[in-house]
Amino acid sequence: MKKHLLIALVLFFVSEITAQVYTADSAKTRHRFAQLNLGLNFSSSPGFNYTRSFSLEEGEEKVAPNINELRFIIGGTHFWGHADFEISIPVIRREAGDNEYTALYSHGVSTSAKLYPLSIKKKAIRPYLGLSFNTSNYQQLGPDSSSMGAVDYRFVPRYHGGLTAQFGDYLFGLDFALLGQNEFEYYTDEFEINKVQINPWTFGFSLKKTFDTTLAAEKSWKSGRAQALADSLGRRGELNSLSFALGFSSVLQKGSSRFNQENHPALGKHELARTVEFGLGYYFHRPDIQLNIPFRQYQSEIHAYTSTQRIQRRAVGVEALWFFADYHGFVPFIGPILSYENHQVSHRSLEVAPFEFEQNQWNYGLVLGWDIRPNQLQSLILRTNIRYLPQVKIADSESGFESIQDIIEINFIQLVLYPGRFGKFR
Repeated sequence: MKKHLLIALVLFFVSEITAQVYTADSAKTRHRFAQLNLGLNFSSSPGFNYTRSFSLEEGEEKVAPNINELRFIIGGTHFWGHADFEISIPVIRREAGDNEYTALYSHGVSTSAKLYPLSIKKKAIRPYLGLSFNTSNYQQLGPDSSSMGAVDYRFVPRYHGGLTAQFGDYLFGLDFALLGQNEFEYYTDEFEINKVQINPWTFGFSLKKTFDTTLAAEKSWKSGRAQALADSLGRRGELNSLSFALGFSSVLQKGSSRFNQENHPALGKHELARTVEFGLGYYFHRPDIQLNIPFRQYQSEIHAYTSTQRIQRRAVGVEALWFFADYHGFVPFIGPILSYENHQVSHRSLEVAPFEFEQNQWNYGLVLGWDIRPNQLQSLILRTNIRYLPQVKIADSESGFESIQDIIEINFIQLVLYPGRFGKFR
């Protein structure tokens, strides 16, 4: 958590904070296409009834507490206020109710997208629809550690609807969220199953401050000076530059483990993780291609009763991003990635002998996304990338462990710096 907040503060302070405003008479220029948003979200999820399924209170009806959360938001508004992509990080979480012999349900870091039929603008209220992805954690608790149930991890979508109003440089939001799946199977021991149904609704409100890094350059673009300078520098190769990238990623792990299914079904699957991604690369202006070396590292852990399983992934790749279009500063790209990966797996259980192993392998995949590029002179831009690596297999013949996953890395808000351009083209 501390690492995530530190990176968020870095993103905040390196941004040039000139507020951008969406207004009815604002031209749809490339310098008003997108903006950065930082803020807070408060949400509340009502409690729900459930039946105790183990220990001395088995079969007794209980009530899970209400859950109140405060989250830090890093977001980006695109398409002149018609779309908003954001990551929300839990900061403070409180349960309101009787916590004795109860159940806990929570969500992790959330990645979301919202669509506005009517664009955001000053002194106006705008409705939206959205979709978010995160992990849910459910666990039944007892009076002591020996009666604590399994921690059920799963990947769940949530459907959103709400209202956003802008006053000055601030966005005020009211949000209603509905779980895409609120009924699931919960293992009362290593093999016995009981159904759980939770309250699917969450209500919240948010306050975000808008920031901009490009509006000051709009005048020189309209006059033609910026493009003329870019053409001149491009011919001399002076727009080629080293690049550094930094951002949060949500990692979707879609697949199954035959070992877990056969030996420890209560463990479930490794489904969603999060990481801070670093990138080192070089941009070639003339072909409009970015070479990038992304570094990713995260740990996924699941446990149930007497079993605990941990997978740590370290990955470094080489990817080539081809920018093939430019729509008012919205510059999509696509390209291949070759990723060298190290997986360290550990498993502890009373049922089978504990084991650990390490595996190195090469994987290939596809990267796609877009840059927000008002002009080609910018030393700081925002990037969104989605990385897909199919059929990543982790296996160990000695223990019999095997897991096959499609890995999807989603990075909605990534800061990309071109240090070679600092202070040269103002």
